[in-house]
Amino acid sequence: MRKHMGWHDIRTNNAGVINAILAGECTQLQGITTEQIGVYIECIFSLGFAIVIGFYFSWPMAVIAICLSPLTVVGSALSNESD
Repeated sequence: MRKHMGWHDIRTNNAGVINAILAGECTQLQGITTEQIGVYIECIFSLGFAIVIGFYFSWPMAVIAICLSPLTVVGSALSNESD
């Protein structure tokens, strides 16, 4: 932020080049933190909340849901992989 005036006169440090570098870095950062992370977190919390409610109302059904949840996760992963 605090550079002497001559620093901006160098071709590699002019405003256009710096803006292009910053724009490229923002695009890379957006690629790293996609909306997929939000989807995964939402799925994990939904599954956990559903299991808690299942234990509250019927613990045998919750145990069955826990046993079958890996199949659901694998099926979802295979479905997303083919897209």
